[in-house]
Amino acid sequence: QLTEQTSKLVIRQITNLGDNDIFLWVVQATVRPANWTASRLISENGLLDRTIGVITRCDRLEMHEVDDLRNWLDPSFAGDDRLQLQPHGFVGIASKVFPQKDNESFHSLMHRQAVAEVQSFNDNGMQDEISEDRASIKALMSKVSSVYAKHVITTWLPGTVNRLLAAWTLCCEELKALGLPRCSGALHGDALAQLMEAASEEATRRLKPLVGLAKQLFLTSSLQPLRAYLEKELETISKSELELVLSKTLLDDSCSDLCLNLPIKEVHEAWLEQAFALL
Repeated sequence: QLTEQTSKLVIRQITNLGDNDIFLWVVQATVRPANWTASRLISENGLLDRTIGVITRCDRLEMHEVDDLRNWLDPSFAGDDRLQLQPHGFVGIASKVFPQKDNESFHSLMHRQAVAEVQSFNDNGMQDEISEDRASIKALMSKVSSVYAKHVITTWLPGTVNRLLAAWTLCCEELKALGLPRCSGALHGDALAQLMEAASEEATRRLKPLVGLAKQLFLTSSLQPLRAYLEKELETISKSELELVLSKTLLDDSCSDLCLNLPIKEVHEAWLEQAFALL
């Protein structure tokens, strides 16, 4: 009963999704393809060309089972009751999870696991599967990224442009119904002058606070500290004992020190947020 309910849930999700969705089909390397339970759902619902197969627990196999795994990862292999997922095929990954060490960052932990995963495939003589991007988490992410990039280029961008053109066409129709031109380039004389004046007033209204904020930021964070610093340092240099022979060296060193220690600070993030909000 649980299997039947799960199947109905999956079928409902597949039916409700669009034609551009990609599916990850996760199976275990320790189970024969004939027993991969989702095979029928993928085949019957026409998902062979929209599915990426992920074979987990590859690190749990014995050496005599590695050849079978190679066959399953081979996109041209057609035996052993394994479905042909074209064009995406299957990717093998290791499933061993390492405990996080004390003071170890999550990034370091993920890196350690990635290195160990590659090593486990190398230990089984599967370096070629790594180089062919058919094994490792990195290969899986690369495959998912390429599928997404293709979707953006071939589907999302054209669809977005079409929607923008449709919205622009509707705006033009509304302007025409109001008796207005599509753009300011069609205005002349007093009408154009009034539009430019109104646009200037609106731009000034929106940008004036931003200009004031920029001036205040420059004054308080850069100009005033810089002036105080230069006055203090130049006074110190003017009071230094000077030997005529070493005057050039002293001036060069003093200028270098001045430049190295300029009180230039990073712009505070809150200032930037205010500026962008005003903009």
